[in-house]
Amino acid sequence: MKAKAASYLNELSTHKNKAKELVGIIATTGMSGGYKDAARKADIVATIWNVITVSSMLGLIYFAIRAFGLTQEIIFTWPLFMGRLYVSLTFAVLAAYAATQAQKYQNQSVLQYFFCKV
Repeated sequence: MKAKAASYLNELSTHKNKAKELVGIIATTGMSGGYKDAARKADIVATIWNVITVSSMLGLIYFAIRAFGLTQEIIFTWPLFMGRLYVSLTFAVLAAYAATQAQKYQNQSVLQYFFCKV
């Protein structure tokens, strides 16, 4: 009877260890899944900021070409120059801000992917 009880206890102990291992695997998978989702979202946001950066730079280039073409026919005046400078700086500031945001989300994405692997 004692041998049978010891056998059952040994079997229960084995099942308990297997259950602990399984619960650990499930918990780890759930946590890494959360990190993967966060990394994917950070990638999407970084891509959007990269598109805004490139669009701003293209807008700045387009405006610079148009402003240069218009200056061929117009006499230089300070108000006109300052207006063009203001528009150019607006595009430049937007491009710089968008690039900074893109870099931030790319760094966040890399960290999230790193945590997935750990």
